[in-house]
Amino acid sequence: MDKVKEYFGESFRVIPFWWVVFGIGCFEVLSFAGQQFAELNTASFFVILTLVLIYSLKDLKIGVAVVLVELFVSSKGYLFSWEVAGFDLSFRLALFLVLWAAYLVWIIRERKVHFFSWAMWKEYSALMVVVAMGVLIGVLRGNDFSNVFFDGNGYLYLGLIGPLTQAIRKKYDVQRLLSLLLASVVAVGIKTIILLALFSQAGILLYTLPGIYHWVRDTGVGEITRFDNGFSRIFFQGHIYALLVFFFLSAWLVYATGSLSSLRSRYIQGVYLLWALTILIIFLSYSRSFWMATIAGLGLVSVWLLVRERVPFRRIFLLGVLLFVTFAIDYGVAFGIVNIPLPGHGGVGARELLTDRAKDIESESAAASRWQLIEPLSRAAISHPLLGSGLGTTVTYQSEDPRVVAQTGNGRYTTFSFEWGYLDLLLKFGIIGFAIYGYLFYSLWQHGIAQMGHGALKRVEVIGVLSATLGLLLVHVFTPYLNHPLGIGWLLLASLLVTIPPHKSTLDV
Repeated sequence: MDKVKEYFGESFRVIPFWWVVFGIGCFEVLSFAGQQFAELNTASFFVILTLVLIYSLKDLKIGVAVVLVELFVSSKGYLFSWEVAGFDLSFRLALFLVLWAAYLVWIIRERKVHFFSWAMWKEYSALMVVVAMGVLIGVLRGNDFSNVFFDGNGYLYLGLIGPLTQAIRKKYDVQRLLSLLLASVVAVGIKTIILLALFSQAGILLYTLPGIYHWVRDTGVGEITRFDNGFSRIFFQGHIYALLVFFFLSAWLVYATGSLSSLRSRYIQGVYLLWALTILIIFLSYSRSFWMATIAGLGLVSVWLLVRERVPFRRIFLLGVLLFVTFAIDYGVAFGIVNIPLPGHGGVGARELLTDRAKDIESESAAASRWQLIEPLSRAAISHPLLGSGLGTTVTYQSEDPRVVAQTGNGRYTTFSFEWGYLDLLLKFGIIGFAIYGYLFYSLWQHGIAQMGHGALKRVEVIGVLSATLGLLLVHVFTPYLNHPLGIGWLLLASLLVTIPPHKSTLDV
């Protein structure tokens, strides 16, 4: 118990936690203002990049921290952008290039590439070769070059492992990155709640909402969809980090809450409140992929803890009770937010708030389109089974999405981007590429198991990391993240967490 308090006490102290949350809020407000005034957007774009470059040249860890925080809060990376030669350069890509420029300078200074001293460099190198082969095969098979580029640009974030391993070589450094993730989830949670409150009151806020709506959509932060039951779904792709933090903290709470009296610790209370916030975010996302991954992941992790880790059943049961009570509270909070009695608001029924999203899984348009995709996507995936068809490969299927039907007239839709994540990997990279990506996860798991020997605290941390990674793998079944910077970002962070033991460096320094 004391070790858990010490761990999370350190997590909230290694960075100015609430100042980071406030800073992210200011960053978001500046982005919204830049959406209204193009000159401010451009000025902010270059000023922030310049500052990141200057500070990264002084300390590469600062640049890594900024790049990761942007990833945690920005979904698609367009909070700022710059249009050049007809191409809209995202702030995320620009930050990545600036960090890499600083990284090359640090390589020259230190006369060493630390990546090749890292425990998992071979696995990541092999995956990068797979991606390069996917690009080459896609081009050789005649796939449209723009499709190849936009299909493969998410994998570019694998290159972040270079600056990460150059800068982050001690447990304390990884702890700071994890703390930045926790602060980012708090900031995203606050933004989600604010947007829910605003868009639940469309009647009284009619003239202010269009600007906010277009900012959310145009910057790629997320989607705002109003359902027939009156509920406004606030969904960010970046909500995946709330799900991952939920799994990470769940593992900690199993060990920290042997009894309800353990919640008297202020650190455990802080962890519990953050855990409760992640549950609220997962619910408000209205993502059935997240919901199913949460339920399935909890079941698998519980079995793992009971069978392999010999965790007493009463601890698992107590966390289950705590989860049920917390969800009931969060449900009440959500119901209260969407039913604030202001003029022009009709309200949402308590029952429909949950059941309207949980029913009609097969007939609802988005779900039906997903099921329609399985057969043509599976058929395409086995056309070139060993090496795959390459990045940019398209498949045509019958979509039930009203927007697609309105656009095409018959619902026939051709795309290179697919909801079924593992079929997408098989189609683009074949069995060989799929196996190499799978081996990376196997290696991550093995390194994590090996790290458990570094004491009880490290053991719980690794269990949390592996539980979160399992959650990511489950989500990827229905919503692809392993081909996107969001999923790759967690993969990189998790790989560092399971390869750097406490108070030591696994890299040569």
